[in-house]
Amino acid sequence: MNVAKATELVGEPLRRPDVDLRASGKVKPDVLILGAQTENQLIVAERGVLWARITTSGKAAHAGNPAAGDNAILRMMRLVGGLQTFYDRALRKRLMGAMQSTVNVGMFHGGHNTNVVPSACAVEIDRRLLPRENVKTAFAELREVIDAVGEPKGSYKVEFLTGTNGFVPPKARRGIGVSALRTAITARTGKEAVFLNATGVSDGRYFADDGIEIINFGPGSGAQGHAANESVPVAQMEDAAHILLDAVERLNGLLSA
Repeated sequence: MNVAKATELVGEPLRRPDVDLRASGKVKPDVLILGAQTENQLIVAERGVLWARITTSGKAAHAGNPAAGDNAILRMMRLVGGLQTFYDRALRKRLMGAMQSTVNVGMFHGGHNTNVVPSACAVEIDRRLLPRENVKTAFAELREVIDAVGEPKGSYKVEFLTGTNGFVPPKARRGIGVSALRTAITARTGKEAVFLNATGVSDGRYFADDGIEIINFGPGSGAQGHAANESVPVAQMEDAAHILLDAVERLNGLLSA
């Protein structure tokens, strides 16, 4: 279908895909079911995520006389070392069932050439947060740890890139959405539903602060995510369609629990 035809059917100009329907108030769900590779099982809790960037500055000089410069990479190594030392100790205690707080230095850029003392360096950091942690608090903690390393003011900068809080079921797996899907899974497969632990994050994070049920469900294995030649078993696809139809009918009172 072309864009013109689609617009005609909708009756109004098509909106850009990046419009935030939640913020506009056009989408206000009680239950949010997201398509995800869960092998037709359930993910109902998810960690939050924080991305931050640290940049350091120094003074360029010839590598033959490094004392004449100020090495931005070495400064960054001291900052990241201090950060890692703190998190190695602090995050061991941050557990919630199978979920754990984590940190990862995912990108490290610096230097101009091997024979030059680098005048700039940047790293980007990924922090995964327990649902009871808060993105703003986690960023403030990161910045406080960096400041405590003792590098000169003005020689580094800490920036917030993006972040969303995690979520857990508001009623400990007893919500109407989870109940409908559990019943539908058992009716289709003859087995009890299994609750999985999420490694990554889903689009449910954008509704994490709304106090609603957020459920990830769908065919396929999460182990194939971001890998070449992803595939979904046809049998699981068929089961997923029947399970979702069953769950929707139950949520709308068309089937008894």
